[in-house]
Amino acid sequence: MRSRYCAYVQHNADYLVATWHPEKRHPALSGLLSESFPGTDWLSLNVTRCNHGSHENEAFVTFFARYREKTNIQAIHECSRFLREDQRWTLIEMQAQTMQRKVLRTICPDAKGLIAKITNICYKHELNIVQNNEFVDHRTGRFFMRTELEGIFNDNTLLADLDSALPQGSVRELHSAGRRRVVILVTKEAHCLGDLLMKSAFGGLDMEIAAVVGNHDTLRSLVERFDIPFVLVSHEGLTREEHDNRMVEEIDRYQPDYVVLAKYMRVLTPAFVQRYPNQIINIHHSFLPAFIGARPYHQAYERGVKIIGATAHYVNDNLDEGPIIMQDVINVDHSYTADEMMRAGRDVEKNVLSNALYKVLGQRVFVYGNRTIIL
Repeated sequence: MRSRYCAYVQHNADYLVATWHPEKRHPALSGLLSESFPGTDWLSLNVTRCNHGSHENEAFVTFFARYREKTNIQAIHECSRFLREDQRWTLIEMQAQTMQRKVLRTICPDAKGLIAKITNICYKHELNIVQNNEFVDHRTGRFFMRTELEGIFNDNTLLADLDSALPQGSVRELHSAGRRRVVILVTKEAHCLGDLLMKSAFGGLDMEIAAVVGNHDTLRSLVERFDIPFVLVSHEGLTREEHDNRMVEEIDRYQPDYVVLAKYMRVLTPAFVQRYPNQIINIHHSFLPAFIGARPYHQAYERGVKIIGATAHYVNDNLDEGPIIMQDVINVDHSYTADEMMRAGRDVEKNVLSNALYKVLGQRVFVYGNRTIIL
């Protein structure tokens, strides 16, 4: 088994074909294996059982193996049956189940033993805990926990067992780990969009940019270099409500998990916001709650501030007042003009937005009231 695993690691299709029993070998096996190699990196092998079958020339090997496809880490649980003929073992059949990775998020009234209850249920379901983080808000008496799990899931049974063990008023969510679909809204500024395009393309953020939608055509050529659809929805001659309705039509075609405002310079209508609750993420070019609204760098200049910053937040019905996800600042002084503050702030904006998205995409951000807890 270990030699076959090494052959997968080394992309040695000839060895894998040779160790497959001739009666079970697909005629096009070599080509199929070669096609599967690119983009797959094998990470680890754990043989959990090796035993003889009904006679000494039959053996069964049970193992777990982990591999990476693009940026997603996957695992398989397999039982392989081997036969020995002429002193040579060959694979005769295999029964494989793909291991899944999911994130369990729990919010409930705080009580003794919650961590033990949740982890024991996961153990009962033969799920491996990859990572676990928790937080208690003593002011409100609420318990928050993020548990990253790996295994073979029966979602309904797992959630039912959790419901029976957790206090009344608990909220639990089970999400598949991995890439999320995102639609980005833009106007004319390129720095945040360009950063997200690069990080999505080269593995810095685990997301698929399904489309970029803009109310100006300025950024089309940038987007299309990455083979991503750019959709123009001009606001000219339309009311805010009419324009937002057209935006919704285009966004919904791509069924995104999140809508990201990468310097989208229009105020959204309440109907738009309510359609995507806790799914719209905005980057605002000030350290909120300071300098809400338009031209924050000019507001900062007029006040003579010594730091400027950026804030990534969820969008709600109140302008620039949604739950804050991430913030950062840089120092400035009296010598900076408003335009120089704006140029200096662009790096902060793109870094804050991408760092916030990293947390959101990993299901690490809990929204509670108008606050966030990040685990």
